[in-house]
Amino acid sequence: MVNGTRIFSPYDIDAFMSVIGTARSMATFRFFLATGLRYREGNFVLQNPGMFDPDARVIHFKANKDWNRERRYKDREIYLSYADVDCIHLFLSVGKPMSTKQEEVTKYMKFWAGKLNMSPIGVGSMALRKTRFVWLMTAFPEYEDVIVASLNHNANLPKCSADDDLAMYKSVPFSDHERERIAAYLHGWDTAVDES
Repeated sequence: MVNGTRIFSPYDIDAFMSVIGTARSMATFRFFLATGLRYREGNFVLQNPGMFDPDARVIHFKANKDWNRERRYKDREIYLSYADVDCIHLFLSVGKPMSTKQEEVTKYMKFWAGKLNMSPIGVGSMALRKTRFVWLMTAFPEYEDVIVASLNHNANLPKCSADDDLAMYKSVPFSDHERERIAAYLHGWDTAVDES
């Protein structure tokens, strides 16, 4: 857990995918794990599929300026692994705008967790985004600045310093085998960055 949000292991993700019951829900779940986007941002990509460049393995995200009252949403490059590209194609082919209300997304996440007899504590709308962030920081610590910019990560300020905030994400423990699985999920992410 980081700041009250559960960070999933690769085995948790496999388990979730074993109980998700519709193609649309599966596509949505995989898309948000593959991108780390906020739910409102995901709908915006769905409505603007030209942002997705599968050959370069990147989403050239251009924020909807109507949202920027708090400067929460920023233009940025969202880099993708080889497997992530398939998730984006799937989402764009079966996706429909989904509820962007955190409580709706959290309801589904907790429902699936219940089917797995998984504790609902920390399971919610932020869990996939934060899991993506932690996995990238685990697999590619040398790309920290790129990861923070790509996911538009906002430190948990003023509760702690930006350095302390990142330290919490970097210290999430994984077994050696889990790290291998994370690396497999993210294979090619670094070359998408290097070739951009």
